[in-house]
Amino acid sequence: MSASAAAAPPTTIEVVCTRLARYWVAECSEGQRTPAPLAPRQASVLVPLVSAAAAMATNHIVGSNGVGGCEDVHVLLCTRSANLSSHAGEVCLPGGKNEPGECDRAAALREAREEVGLIPADAAVLAELPPFLSKGHVSVRPVVARIPDHFAPVVNRDEVDECFYCSLEGFLSGGEGYSYRDWEFVEKRYIRVHFFQRGRHEVWGLTAAILIQVAAIAYGRPPEFDLHPPVAGGTDIQSIRSDGITAELISSPTLVVHSSDGAPPVSRM
Repeated sequence: MSASAAAAPPTTIEVVCTRLARYWVAECSEGQRTPAPLAPRQASVLVPLVSAAAAMATNHIVGSNGVGGCEDVHVLLCTRSANLSSHAGEVCLPGGKNEPGECDRAAALREAREEVGLIPADAAVLAELPPFLSKGHVSVRPVVARIPDHFAPVVNRDEVDECFYCSLEGFLSGGEGYSYRDWEFVEKRYIRVHFFQRGRHEVWGLTAAILIQVAAIAYGRPPEFDLHPPVAGGTDIQSIRSDGITAELISSPTLVVHSSDGAPPVSRM
């Protein structure tokens, strides 16, 4: 690590919130407030952010393999109930399917209330990200929000087994605990599935992809690893559209990262 990197000030929750809010303003100014969904079935998830101090006070924080410190931002994650018919026991963000006529933000906040007891008025929404296509061909829109430091999850045991916090910055690290697998999502189109081992929890797939992008915006830099396979047909789950059964490539994958110093945004393919 260079001396300048070692001396860099910590990125506080206030800085992260400012960067995410600026990203959202830029997206809206470019006409991206409501991007087209990637599939007929739609869902939304909330990405709830808190300060590390607040997360540590809950005694439900898991390790990030040396990434992040006392000033780092943490994200609230859940494990799905073992009684659910799909994705039982997997790590996820609070969220679920949109009701008919319901906007993404309202759906994410409603689901967070149902699953972990978060009052919608207590969530300060910072940004909404472009949708991701799940392996079940559902278009999933992430809504990023800061939640109160005093928030104590009230778990709905029908849907969630437990909640825990981990470092947001850790999802940019390709070090210990990180791995990946390349998968043929549709014929001749390959995606990279990212895995992060966090204590006894494994964060992977759609949830990992969302957190990588949130962290890249929040910290103003790309991840240390390739986002998609560097081969012909390599893509990602924001560049594929589905009719619910089959899927097609709609764009070349690009991650736009807004510099922390106010310089023009840069893209990482």
